[in-house]
Amino acid sequence: MVLYERINAKINESLIVNRQGKIFNMGSGGSARIFQKDSYVMVPMNNQNITFQMSQTSNDGIDLRYKGILSYRISDPLEAAKRWDFTNTGIALENIEDSLKKFLMGELRIITVNMPWQDIIKNRDDITEKLSKSLYDFISGNREEGRKLWPIEVDIIQVGQVFIQSDEVVGQLQSTQRCNLRLQDNLNQQNLDEETSKSKLESEEKIKNKKSEIDKKERIQRFEKEQDELNFKIKLEEERTIVESDLERMKFIKKIELAKLELEFKQILKNIGEISTDTNLLEEKKRKEISREIDILTLEKLPEISKGLFGNSQIHITNSSEIEDIISIFIKKIKNI
Repeated sequence: MVLYERINAKINESLIVNRQGKIFNMGSGGSARIFQKDSYVMVPMNNQNITFQMSQTSNDGIDLRYKGILSYRISDPLEAAKRWDFTNTGIALENIEDSLKKFLMGELRIITVNMPWQDIIKNRDDITEKLSKSLYDFISGNREEGRKLWPIEVDIIQVGQVFIQSDEVVGQLQSTQRCNLRLQDNLNQQNLDEETSKSKLESEEKIKNKKSEIDKKERIQRFEKEQDELNFKIKLEEERTIVESDLERMKFIKKIELAKLELEFKQILKNIGEISTDTNLLEEKKRKEISREIDILTLEKLPEISKGLFGNSQIHITNSSEIEDIISIFIKKIKNI
């Protein structure tokens, strides 16, 4: 007799066991012994993909068709087993899908009911964002409103397509759209031409301003260069003037020194002349003194000299010239001797 059965869950399934009124989650890929009085279910843990679509008339009377996708997975298998009957997994997933579709289509109608068809088509991303927020609020539960938390997590939600259902309306809209596009193209071309012309003018103005700036910079550089050259010339002239002034001052000093030397030399010559004059005077004075002494000596010794030369000591002299004559005679006499 078999008392129990070994049940093994797949890796993407969670085994939920009910034993004697108590529910156990054996986990993803779990296994358990199932006795005759026990019951169990397999709750899928993999992603479940839902496509939803609906028709809705915009506020300007255009019938639109919406298509979207939703990807979710069960995050709390124990709570999911309590909420939905997973003895038949397919039926349980259909119930979840049906509930989500109804919610999504209801919210989508609320979001788009007051929008014109063009805004709906252009703003699919905004519509998707609003729908995602509403779904998140819905599955998060609200105790005040008596709504329980849904044991699922949403991975993807997107309103993928919004299109017009009537081919006739599409044709009319396409014709109108083509006219609008042509008008828009013409307007864009006109704007492009204006922008091009404006850009050209701005470019020319920039080039002109740049050239003017360059010319101004060159003028400033030339002025600075000329100023530097002028300052250099002024500095050279100042230095030359200083040098010339120094030379002139040195020449003047030399002239003064030469004049002093000349005066000193003249003074020396004058002194030498005075000394020479004094010397001549002294010599003349000395000569006269000697002559006088000779005269005196001659007068004193003349008798003796006369006696020796002439044998007669009686010589009469009346003046100095006679003395000179007598001396000459004596000298001749001595030479003859």
